Amino acid sequence: MENPNLVSDAFKVIRKHEGFKPEPYQDTGKKWTIGIGTLIGKGTEADLKASPFYKKKIDEATAQKIALGDISKKIDLTKRLLGGPTFDSFSPELQAQIISGAYRGDITGSPKTLSLLREGKFQEASKEFLNNKEYRAAKKSGSGVAGRMEEVAATMAAEKPVDFTKAVERRLMQDKVIP
Repeated sequence: MENPNLVSDAFKVIRKHEGFKPEPYQDTGKKWTIGIGTLIGKGTEADLKASPFYKKKIDEATAQKIALGDISKKIDLTKRLLGGPTFDSFSPELQAQIISGAYRGDITGSPKTLSLLREGKFQEASKEFLNNKEYRAAKKSGSGVAGRMEEVAATMAAEKPVDFTKAVERRLMQDKVIP
């Protein structure tokens, strides 16, 4: 069933991890970012200099508006990658965590994790999600990225597959076939 609170749920998760920085900064991947983890272009120095953020500050309300727009785009992308009905069958907690992962680019860069999620193999998906070079490097360096990825993976692992009857009921409710 479509989650009417998804944007705000995802924003809370993202805001908790990203914090707020009013000036451009380089993230852990050395990409230029501003506000609430908003990538500036592709994160290059040239993108920063060509942006309206170069040598400027933004307030938190502006950062939130930008982040909410980015979150909406990540929801659309994630639904295309996973399939809308599949994504909508996940718990609100998992939906918010997956969108947080898409916001960072973790989940969208892992076709095997996406495949396992589509199949409802949540334990396997959680392990695969952490089976990557960025996670291992973040773990080794003590970066906050590792904890964030572990939170996404733990939420995946805790997800229970929806049984067929509930899945059909949810789908019918989505299409408003059942009054």
